[in-house]
Amino acid sequence: MLKSFVQYLVAGLLTLPGAALAAGTVQLPVTSPTACFDGNGNPRDCVVGLAWPDPRFTSNANGTVTDGLTGLTWSKHANAPSHALPNEPLNACPNAETDMIWLDALDFIKCLNAKNHAGFSDWRLPNLNELESMVNSDAADTSAWLNANGFGFGPGLPNTQVQPRQYWTSTSDASDIGVPVISAASAWDVDLVKGDFPFSNLKNGVKRNVWPVRGVSTAPAQLWRTGQAVCYDDIGDSRLCTGTGEDGEKLAGAAWPTPRFLHNIGMTFALDRVSGLIWTTDTQTPGSRGDCPDMGLNVTWLEALSHVACLNAHAFLGRTDWRLPNRKELHSLADYSTGIPALTVGHPFEDRAGLTFWSATSNASAPNEAWVASLFDGSLSSAGKAATLPVWPVSGPDLLPPDLAITQGNMTTKVARQIISGTVEAGATVTVTNNGGAPAIASVTDGTWAFTIDPLADGVNNITVSATDFSQNIKTAAISITLDTGVPGLTMNPVTDLTNRKSHTLSGTVEAGTTVAVAVGATAVPVTLDNTGTNWSAVIPALAEGANTITVTATDAAGNTATLPLTTITLDTIPPVTTATPAPGNYTDSVAVTMATEAGSTIHYTADGTPVTTSSPVYSAPIRLAATTTTPFTVQFMAVDKAGNAEPVKNAAYLIHLGCDLNGDNKVDVRDALKALQISVGMFSATPNEMIRGDVGPLVNGKPNPNGVIDLADALVILQRGVGLVSPW
Repeated sequence: MLKSFVQYLVAGLLTLPGAALAAGTVQLPVTSPTACFDGNGNPRDCVVGLAWPDPRFTSNANGTVTDGLTGLTWSKHANAPSHALPNEPLNACPNAETDMIWLDALDFIKCLNAKNHAGFSDWRLPNLNELESMVNSDAADTSAWLNANGFGFGPGLPNTQVQPRQYWTSTSDASDIGVPVISAASAWDVDLVKGDFPFSNLKNGVKRNVWPVRGVSTAPAQLWRTGQAVCYDDIGDSRLCTGTGEDGEKLAGAAWPTPRFLHNIGMTFALDRVSGLIWTTDTQTPGSRGDCPDMGLNVTWLEALSHVACLNAHAFLGRTDWRLPNRKELHSLADYSTGIPALTVGHPFEDRAGLTFWSATSNASAPNEAWVASLFDGSLSSAGKAATLPVWPVSGPDLLPPDLAITQGNMTTKVARQIISGTVEAGATVTVTNNGGAPAIASVTDGTWAFTIDPLADGVNNITVSATDFSQNIKTAAISITLDTGVPGLTMNPVTDLTNRKSHTLSGTVEAGTTVAVAVGATAVPVTLDNTGTNWSAVIPALAEGANTITVTATDAAGNTATLPLTTITLDTIPPVTTATPAPGNYTDSVAVTMATEAGSTIHYTADGTPVTTSSPVYSAPIRLAATTTTPFTVQFMAVDKAGNAEPVKNAAYLIHLGCDLNGDNKVDVRDALKALQISVGMFSATPNEMIRGDVGPLVNGKPNPNGVIDLADALVILQRGVGLVSPW
């Protein structure tokens, strides 16, 4: 705003430097890279910000210089350049290498673009933030410092250097818009000696120097917009921006977030989302009266520093990182689209008129002075450190993301309602997003957070957890929770239901990621999975005799189970027992040997004296042993049951005598009948063999009917057989 000198003094020597960038949209650099001073002008430690690159400026071969701090490109010829390089012809732009009124300055830039100055046609008159960024608060004369760092064509061509005077910016002074009579007829300029802009000047009333800039501001210290989005002519009326080259047309710098300021619940401090700085909402030396006695007062510069130290000692508003802001930090608050105060509409601060505040930055040209900023219109000046002004504390920027952890352990579940939880930095908010859906707010209590997902989707749920602290730093963590309600696949290869082997191996397939449990009765059996995790096996070391019940169960990571039908394996290690009937002994003519063993067993036998094996004939009917002469038979036999148990080989000896042959000549004739008659009448006593062969009569159904003696009936049967009347049996 255009001010009288009296207004300037009453305002308290208002001034404020430009800012760079912070933890929000931009990050602010250090204001005084090398020198800071106390109230007596003695050196002291500086408040640290983003460090300047070294060297800061790079001189290009085309007549331009790049600022490594802001990324902007400036004309090396810094005084309404008439040419880009010393050996180039003059560009014939009006007012070259002179000062000019504001509208002529805008026209001069248009001429440079038409002439393709230094090979570019996108030059502009810098806005207030851009020109202020070139001020070195450590230098008593910024212009001399700039000339020593690459600008101008050397001392021999002084008109090409940065001039020790004020330079126009493209930013109008709109602080009085809406106030009767006064309008935006003034524009801001910056004194490139001291680095201040204590008041604006009429656009058609004074002449200032011109220094073109181009490019887009980038990291590390990207500049931000001034807030001005309207263009004004030389009498202060608004006009169409197209083609004017004004700040309102170019909108150079990072855009402001909306809303710009976020306040805490108690509305005691607020975050500037442009710079990332945190400011107290009480702007007039805030504090607690019982702790810090200067609360609410205007104080000297040293008292301002002490007051901030007191705030930290008593953890004012729960923080211990308050400080007196430097000049760039104060300047960063100004909204140059308005005034009284020059703060964004809707701001949460108590300053409603635009006070002038102390900064922590000393004036290098007068170390007993410090820079002050007026939020009346955003102007910047210096004041003696013995003057009294209010303190507006600041903290931050907080560049660190908040602490965040997920402590939930089970990432696979069969329950659709799942609670996830973890820890988070105090004061941060936590949101949870599932499978890219809308974020939902988690509950936070005493540094822990929890959130219930209900329901989970079938399959994989990709969950993102985000923590946002007051400074809008964000940290994210991701987990995947799989909802699995299906029964896991499980098979077992066929097993025998009867065995005589005590050790037995089971095997089968299973769904990957699943565990298998095998039990014999109540006894668990270890299970082995192959390297694919889909084939399992279990060795039963010793079955119990008799029936063994086998249980096989698979459990997946979600806890779903599959159980196969019960399987029974019977262990039978006891061989069968075979009996032969009749008992071994002497028999006449023939005998039918009958064998019996346990059900289901197979009897193998031989009757010809050869050893019996499992390849020998299988018993299926009585074995008939018959002879025409007295013949010994040995029947060998063994039984093998279904389990494969084989009994020891048994032998049964049968001696088959020729029936009715009493004299042992292996034939039956009248002599045998005579011998039987003699025995029957007591002439001879019968030997055991004679009793076997001769005790045959009387016959019953053609078969012998022994009665324990040899009598006339026996003699008659023997005679009949000898003469062919009776057939052998």
